[in-house]
Amino acid sequence: MKRHFVQFFSPGTFMAEQTDLSIDTWDVNQAMKMAHGIKERYDATPFGFKFITRERADDELDSKLVSKSGMYFLGGTILTLE
Repeated sequence: MKRHFVQFFSPGTFMAEQTDLSIDTWDVNQAMKMAHGIKERYDATPFGFKFITRERADDELDSKLVSKSGMYFLGGTILTLE
């Protein structure tokens, strides 16, 4: 059994708040749309997300992480040294 998830990260008090939601494929556009519906404590909204894939065999009780993406950031401005 294999499932894909998108992990959203929002500002927290000491560490980022995290929300994991199931997703059909690693679709960046779909994940960006999903981010609009997420509110954490103190109305914090996601600043970024990443995809993960978990898998388990029929005889295993828990799944294991088999693949993960880099971080995708929402909004912001790209700055260079220049």
